[in-house]
Amino acid sequence: MAEGSKLPPEKGIKEISVSDEKIISAHKAYLARDKAFFQWWKEGVALAGVNYFGDGTKENLEKAVDKNELRPIADKVEKALSTMGNGEAAFLTAMYCFFNDIRGAELCEKAGVKGFGDLISLDLERREVLAGLTVNYVGW
Repeated sequence: MAEGSKLPPEKGIKEISVSDEKIISAHKAYLARDKAFFQWWKEGVALAGVNYFGDGTKENLEKAVDKNELRPIADKVEKALSTMGNGEAAFLTAMYCFFNDIRGAELCEKAGVKGFGDLISLDLERREVLAGLTVNYVGW
């Protein structure tokens, strides 16, 4: 330790032991959150409009078993923003942000979505979907 430093003296690297049970438990928790996210995602897709996700059909929404089958369709989302009301655009762009936060932020700006205030003014059903997605998000 350098003289005058306020850092504690180095004590070396400490090995951390993790049991197999903890690893399995963490993996199960991850899978449960991923499954819950997917259920909320499907609900959000139905509310936002199936035509903006996956192959754009209701049948695809019904048969999808993974969030990757319901990825947002960027071109359709972007084109639709100019024809949507503020709430519709806020919800759709918020959904997009879970898929791709950088592109989602661009779409939010284009739609005039300024921030969280635009989301808390949504109806309860849409706020619940966004809350469920947020709590269960494990990455795309």
